[in-house]
Amino acid sequence: MSNEQILEEPMIVSEVRLDHPRQIMGEITALLGESADAVARLRDRIARLADQITCRFAAEERSGRYEDALCQAPWLTARAQELQQQHAQLVEALDGIRRLCEADGGPVICWQRVQEEFEDFSERLREHEAAEVNLLEELHPGPGWVQE
Repeated sequence: MSNEQILEEPMIVSEVRLDHPRQIMGEITALLGESADAVARLRDRIARLADQITCRFAAEERSGRYEDALCQAPWLTARAQELQQQHAQLVEALDGIRRLCEADGGPVICWQRVQEEFEDFSERLREHEAAEVNLLEELHPGPGWVQE
């Protein structure tokens, strides 16, 4: 069918024009629903991660690993205290990301910021965990061949 024939048949064009916006509007409505569900799932998972991290940090602090550093290796005191202080900072970073998800407009409006904040949190957590491993290795050094 040529373009001229489509233009000559107004009922077909009219039907296409009426159905097309409704279809797109339906798709948008579905996406908005999915977006709201995604926001809720994201917020729930961030809250669950914050709970797990908080429990893990509390267990680490109860384990006495930081007190061991203070008693057995006083030169590690500053690093041990810094790592212990990072626990609250990391949990607060997750709370900040969660608050972004609850803000007016939710993460749909500031999705890029939520993503950047979470990537920053992830990097800080990896650095924290690596620093803890280094502290423990200095506190309890193994045989030289273990590090090779």
